[in-house]
Amino acid sequence: MGQYPFYFVEFFWAQRFDVGQANGARANRVARRQKLLERAKGIWVNDSYWLTMPFKLKDTGVTLKYMGEDTLKNGRYNILEMTFANVGFTPENKYKLYVGIQDKMIKYWAYYNNAKKDTANFVRPWDNYQKYGNVLLSADRSDNGGPKNVKVVDDLPDKLFTDF
Repeated sequence: MGQYPFYFVEFFWAQRFDVGQANGARANRVARRQKLLERAKGIWVNDSYWLTMPFKLKDTGVTLKYMGEDTLKNGRYNILEMTFANVGFTPENKYKLYVGIQDKMIKYWAYYNNAKKDTANFVRPWDNYQKYGNVLLSADRSDNGGPKNVKVVDDLPDKLFTDF
């Protein structure tokens, strides 16, 4: 999160997409625009997952398996294993989700870049849950990873989508 250059992509639902812009330079050549759009989509999918993963547990292609209880960092959790069947950019990934026994909130996630691995690439907290509008999200996490400065708004100014 945060290590990527700024990409702003304007999507037109009727035409699928029209304009891509990166770092202030208009990307008007078709091949370059397509490359930027694919890169922006990959960044969006990855970064949005770090924020909205708990809302995507029942998406098509996601497989959840209850693995029982386990201990992590002096706490006891229900463990869900999440794998993917031919969906997303990285269907070979796996996650183990550590769910609070009492409050049923995801407290940690373990990421495996290969579902066949037994050792996680990392284990990170899902904490600091706060209400953003009417949505409860985990941001500004205790390990300084994940989404930061999250804002939820009801309306956006039109010029955000027209003025580059």
